Amino acid sequence: MFGLAGIVAYQSLRAFGFKLRWETGATASTSDPSPASAAHDQTRATARVAGRSSSVGATADADSLPVELADSVAVGSGDFARIDFASFANGQEGCTNCPVGDEWASQGVRFSFRSWSSDSTRPYVLDARNFLPPGTGVALGPALGGEQGLEVGVLNLDFSGRPRKVAFTLYGPDLIARFDIVIWRGDSTLGADAITRSVDRRYRPAGRGAFRAERILVEWPLGFDRIVLDGWGPPGHVLLVDQLAIDP
Repeated sequence: MFGLAGIVAYQSLRAFGFKLRWETGATASTSDPSPASAAHDQTRATARVAGRSSSVGATADADSLPVELADSVAVGSGDFARIDFASFANGQEGCTNCPVGDEWASQGVRFSFRSWSSDSTRPYVLDARNFLPPGTGVALGPALGGEQGLEVGVLNLDFSGRPRKVAFTLYGPDLIARFDIVIWRGDSTLGADAITRSVDRRYRPAGRGAFRAERILVEWPLGFDRIVLDGWGPPGHVLLVDQLAIDP
């Protein structure tokens, strides 16, 4: 009976498009979908189940670290920067529902995205009012998948100046007891003691379940190179970033 129940559950997942890791491959395409504004308030709950480790794909993330993040990078070599995603680093007004990557490189950070359900390698600056508290508008989030809404995936924040301290506000469903965050220094991950979390508020967007805003502080005296924000789950869920502050 247990075996039969397992077969039924597996076939149900496949009916909704679930594929095993070896059926899809781990290498993402470098192409990006065109920005879309329709149905951006829907979450595409496609979750990876097979082959997931607590280190959020340690080998893949280590292999994809930018070349400039070698051990020769000086600790705290960048400048203080504050990013709210409403404007670009040059002061020009930012975009909405568009892919981004190197737009804030001059301020010491690049963004990338990884998903098994999307070809996009870039996250999007989103009109996220359907997920954010009243009075807030845009935030950095996962890629848009056209009419299918937001993709489920992993956000990467790569820092060129190996800062000692980075803070940001992270928004996600309150159903998720602990948002999955991994910090990289070179090819090694830091322990949980490098991350301080504080709940800023709980709120309920119109027509949705409860959400939570957390202020995240990542601090390490020897500096770090990458912050990984994993929304794969299960269950797959939205993660949005705003009010990023980089302190060398």
